[in-house]
Amino acid sequence: MAPRSTNKNQENKAIGRPAIEVSKTDLSIIEAMAKVGNRLDDIATALDISPSTLDRWLKLEEVDAAYRRGRAEAKHAMAARLWDIAMKDDNEGNPTKQALTATIFWLKAQANWTDRIVVETKSADEAGQQVVIYLPDNGRVAA
Repeated sequence: MAPRSTNKNQENKAIGRPAIEVSKTDLSIIEAMAKVGNRLDDIATALDISPSTLDRWLKLEEVDAAYRRGRAEAKHAMAARLWDIAMKDDNEGNPTKQALTATIFWLKAQANWTDRIVVETKSADEAGQQVVIYLPDNGRVAA
């Protein structure tokens, strides 16, 4: 039986590429890029590493924390901007079209609102079973 392969050569020296260490600069880049919504592939490119290396780095607590901080700041900035848009009105106190759209989007994303019509029915012979039917709004007036 052949001996198992190791990552060392005959002089007992490690072979292969050396591991890339995460620097403070790398952590700053990860956080800054996540803060403005960059994808992981783009962050890896900026760091001049492969996406799989960045995936491994994200398992490290400090890298994951930097990425999450950046994403949290991005979400906060977008939510604050959306809130500002949603709260705007014209000079007469009426919401603008953008405000109405922003408000509806926010309610769907954050408050579990839906524009689906839900019809719930129960038959007397079904013991506790519930049937939910989703009907699309086809724009017709109910007769």
